Amino acid sequence: MSIKNVKSIFKGGVIASLLIIIGILVYTSINQISGTAKTKDDSKIKISDEGMVYGNVNAPVKIIEYTDFRCASCKKNHETNADTIKQYIDRGEVVYILKPTNDAEYMKLSVSEEKDFNNLSKLYGSTYNSDTSEQSNKTLLDGQLYEKKLGVVNKIKSEVKELNLEMIPTTYINDTKFVGIINKDDLIRTIDKELKK
Repeated sequence: MSIKNVKSIFKGGVIASLLIIIGILVYTSINQISGTAKTKDDSKIKISDEGMVYGNVNAPVKIIEYTDFRCASCKKNHETNADTIKQYIDRGEVVYILKPTNDAEYMKLSVSEEKDFNNLSKLYGSTYNSDTSEQSNKTLLDGQLYEKKLGVVNKIKSEVKELNLEMIPTTYINDTKFVGIINKDDLIRTIDKELKK
């Protein structure tokens, strides 16, 4: 075999290897972005109702979303699904519990800002002052509210650790877990399936 043939075979092997690696990376990123349902059984882990709660807490469908207001995928997930979720909330069919995993913005929200579902769109990608020092947050909130929010933040952090969440957004619709951005059709299909139970 000539040196020219060996070089040609080597180049072909390198190109094939690169294509395989690129294919794996593309496949992985598509699955993360598409909000694929995961089958891992997290049902043994108690997820609290702590967080930003919208809707009737006794609604038949509970959507719990771990999010970060500075996360691009979380923002996209909100933009894709907020109107649909709001319709279910308004009909009393869904309670939506948002669990911010980065407490910087959450700790600065007033009670009225936190309770306003329409305010969420403003929070994603917000340019809140990044000063998250304890003293800074205490001056923005009264003592009782600060302590309550700190308790919520600590509970959410504990849940993230216990659930071993590796990516956000992570969303639970009753017992179905989605990781990444949820396709609107999948969201509707899953909620409607839960409503028929």
